Amino acid sequence: MYWGRYYDYVVDETFVDGKDIVKNQGILSEYCVENREKISVISGENRTALEGISISKDIKKEIPHYLSKLGENNAYTVRLSATAEDLYNANLFSNVSV
Repeated sequence: MYWGRYYDYVVDETFVDGKDIVKNQGILSEYCVENREKISVISGENRTALEGISISKDIKKEIPHYLSKLGENNAYTVRLSATAEDLYNANLFSNVSV
């Protein structure tokens, strides 16, 4: 599976409710950790925008297909790309159910 294809799909959908999440990510990189309030606002806008994007039918079909190739007797995790992923207390993994 070409995971970058889903990224490309999301980038194509970045103008959600008038919010440009790619631009917001660039803005986030300009703020230092001490400006938590502004970071929180922009991160919240991005999270809300991303939660509103549906996964395409093609990609929904590919996920179980490729997971089944890996075997049903294994456990899997998905790495989350969080804006605060480098913080010491960040939760980087989530369980996957198919």
